[in-house]
Amino acid sequence: MNTWRWFSRWLGQRFWRFWAWTLVVAWGLGGGMIRPAVASDLIGADDFLVIKLRDIQREFWQGPLIIRSGGTYSGHWFSDKPDVPAVQIDTAEPVVIQDCQIRSRSTLIRVLKPGAQVTVRNCRASALNPQAYGRAHGRFFTAFRPDTVVIEHNLLENTAGIHLNGAFVSSRKIQIRFNRVSNIVGLQSNGMGGYLDGSAAPVQFLNLERIQSSAIDVGWNEIINQPDQSRVDDNIRIFNSRGGGPKAPLLIHDNFVRGGYPFPSQLSNYSGGGIVIDGVGAKDQEQSAYVHVLDNQVISTTNYGIGISAGYQNIVSRNRILGANRLTPGIRAPAANVGLFVRDYNGYRLQGLFRGNRVIGNVVGWHRSDGQRNDESFSDCEPSLCSDVIHWPEDVTLSDEAEEGRRWRAKLKAQRLSLGPSADLCAPPLPVSQAQRDLWLASAPFEIAEHRGEDCSSAPTHSPNLKSRPSETLTRPRRP
Repeated sequence: MNTWRWFSRWLGQRFWRFWAWTLVVAWGLGGGMIRPAVASDLIGADDFLVIKLRDIQREFWQGPLIIRSGGTYSGHWFSDKPDVPAVQIDTAEPVVIQDCQIRSRSTLIRVLKPGAQVTVRNCRASALNPQAYGRAHGRFFTAFRPDTVVIEHNLLENTAGIHLNGAFVSSRKIQIRFNRVSNIVGLQSNGMGGYLDGSAAPVQFLNLERIQSSAIDVGWNEIINQPDQSRVDDNIRIFNSRGGGPKAPLLIHDNFVRGGYPFPSQLSNYSGGGIVIDGVGAKDQEQSAYVHVLDNQVISTTNYGIGISAGYQNIVSRNRILGANRLTPGIRAPAANVGLFVRDYNGYRLQGLFRGNRVIGNVVGWHRSDGQRNDESFSDCEPSLCSDVIHWPEDVTLSDEAEEGRRWRAKLKAQRLSLGPSADLCAPPLPVSQAQRDLWLASAPFEIAEHRGEDCSSAPTHSPNLKSRPSETLTRPRRP
């Protein structure tokens, strides 16, 4: 009898303890104090994934953002849909996007309204495989007839670059400066995590199309494309765009551009390259004009380094254009062509629409696919305007190209400049592999939201006040 009483008392204590703990756990899960790890908690660390519990109100990635009023926006936005941009700006009021991270299978930042005034600074942006057949990686930034665009101190990874279309309507200010760019990718998805062979969209780090302004400054950007990891067309393309005249040129200056390749890199058919002034149109005011390309370093962009294929009163001066054009020490790039060119590809010279383009004091050393030097081609340039070329004294080697990288870093140090984001952007450690990254990012249900996001840095980004270099006359490019 005593034994039975003892057993009953012991069982009752265990029963109520069990249900007490059950209620505590249920309350914690329901109230947000404790919750099970979900896929959105997956954080990359070295070669494995770590599950990290966070407060339910502090999820790192937020859904796509629509901005409908002016102001300053900071946060971490992600779009998993190939047709939904990560950030859309639907206002002409001044908008500042700063201290952010953006990832997308679509466009990363899309401006919807003409006359927009947008600043993007101190952000890290990555484009992912769209996972939709025939779709290319998303542009980092697109705008139609913008009033003001300032894109400074950002890091772009695997994006399709920046596209501004002015439709021949004057913009007040365009500044693209102090950005770091890793691999411009125009490859088209096969819908299964890979890419279609021999197929790519024509994308650029920067495509200025029909832009007109007296205040265009594209400078101090570092653009590096790696063979078989990128597919850029022209790294910088000036198409039917113009500055405000000889005293207010469209400036492309002090940029470091390395690499431009077909995909795969062993192909011989490739029309892309470094920096080009291009355009079409039967009217004088539609042509590219008053473009000054100076003090840039363009290294091994395969098909061409710098070129003028349309327009008038454009200048290419004091650039360093070097190309060993080797994929490996023993393999030359089959698509390698010419270092510096001035050619009237559209036959506008007879109409007086291709004129007055100048080449001044450029250092050039460029190897074709057969290994022979092909530094310049000035078939449509007046000899007195294109005679000043400083030829690299010897064959260009991979060591020479590496030395140009050291020269670039020394140049930045001398100017006391830093490129890319200046804050850590509150970033969690990134997964090592693309598969891990996709698993990590494509985890939570992302809803389109209108909010200001979550600040993660109170320190504003400061850009040095650099003086523009004196200009002479101006020019714009295309490709061979």
